[in-house]
Amino acid sequence: MFSFSLLVLFCSLGIADEKNTPKAEVSISEADMEKAKKFYANGQRLYKEGRYKEAILALEESYRLSNRHALLFNSAAAQERMGDIQEAIETLNKYRVYAPEKDQETLARRTTNLQQRLNEETAQQGKEKTEEKTEEKTEEKTEEKEIKDPVKEK
Repeated sequence: MFSFSLLVLFCSLGIADEKNTPKAEVSISEADMEKAKKFYANGQRLYKEGRYKEAILALEESYRLSNRHALLFNSAAAQERMGDIQEAIETLNKYRVYAPEKDQETLARRTTNLQQRLNEETAQQGKEKTEEKTEEKTEEKTEEKEIKDPVKEK
């Protein structure tokens, strides 16, 4: 087996590395493993370039070919960077199924923080929509007054 390195950003966290993640129970051909390495390298490059959508595609394909669960962590990071917080949470929760016990607390905190961020963003969006509706109603009332006011017509 080869050493399947992860994004440097995540290695410093001490999680999402191959030696600490349970191995896949399926047999993976050398050809598929070589393809997985290439997709992983592309995903890493795309991530560094800020092309997160493409990075996710490459990482997911690498995961499909290799069944290396730590790739889910990297996909979640790209999803978060892309602004898809809900998808990042779901991917992290999927990774937690396979993650080593020592990483569970860190992953739980991470998903909790992302959920709080998502809740705050949702609340902010709701507030902005409410303000927009209030402004629209005020504008409609102003227009109605302008139409009905015979003094202004003279």
